[in-house]
Amino acid sequence: MRWLAITDCEAISGKMISMADKQRDWKKGWVQAEKMIELGITLPVATVLGWLIGDFLDKKFHTSWIAIVGLMIGVAAGLIRFIQRALVISAEDSKQDDEHGK
Repeated sequence: MRWLAITDCEAISGKMISMADKQRDWKKGWVQAEKMIELGITLPVATVLGWLIGDFLDKKFHTSWIAIVGLMIGVAAGLIRFIQRALVISAEDSKQDDEHGK
């Protein structure tokens, strides 16, 4: 006879939660973290890439204004991608909330 030993299930607020459910929730947390990290990296990377490409073209064509244009294009591209991804993440979250009845 086992005394208060619950090996693969835990009783929380009257519900039994299996280890598989815990692992699934843990993985969902990491997926959410990855999505937020992607949002945080998108704008700076696009901005730097736009500037680097513009700087390269400045040196190639012996000008001084293409880097600024590249910077602006990079910022615009980063913002567009940021907004698109944020809307997708928001839609996924609301869909999951609807499925779980929250």
